[in-house]
Amino acid sequence: MFVCLSLLPPMWIYVSYSMLLTGIAIAAAIVALLIYPTHYKKIALILWITGLSQIIMAGFLYYPYQIFIVFPSQSAVGLFALISGAVIVIYGTIKKKNIEGRSKISS
Repeated sequence: MFVCLSLLPPMWIYVSYSMLLTGIAIAAAIVALLIYPTHYKKIALILWITGLSQIIMAGFLYYPYQIFIVFPSQSAVGLFALISGAVIVIYGTIKKKNIEGRSKISS
């Protein structure tokens, strides 16, 4: 067993844990968005930071030999977090403008 683990690059273990933590952050952000929809910018910022950190961590996967050769399987979670953050900001901005427009019409 120890021989098999020693054949894996050491960063692979950190990238796996980072993917798990990024998935937990995505789930927590979705729950936070459902509870506090007015804080959509902060939630999107957290998703962007975790997504970028996941992509950078995956870029250092084969660090001693090559740098920033990122395969889709390692950075897919980070890309999903970045896209989720962008969708949250766009949706929140559109919803905020619709609410402001309704209040101006009813006044």
